[in-house]
Amino acid sequence: MRQVFASLLAICTIGPGMEWLWGVIVGPDLSPPTLWAITFTTMAGVLALMVRHCAHRQGILTDEVERCCKAKAELERQVLKLRKSSQRRSHR
Repeated sequence: MRQVFASLLAICTIGPGMEWLWGVIVGPDLSPPTLWAITFTTMAGVLALMVRHCAHRQGILTDEVERCCKAKAELERQVLKLRKSSQRRSHR
């Protein structure tokens, strides 16, 4: 939830910030369609970076889940081996 709030805050801040930045760089003669095109392009770039970041984090989490599953399977194999050996001893 914290990341969603931070993302929304960044998106809401970038629009007015871009207007001010391009007003300073280009000057007061900047037409609204140009300003909106620049802002849209920047927002699309930010969104693409956010999607890439989320995909990277998801990949890390997937790798961690796979590692935990392998470790769990190994532990279950060891427990089963111990149970079988203890059953053999108890039957003697």
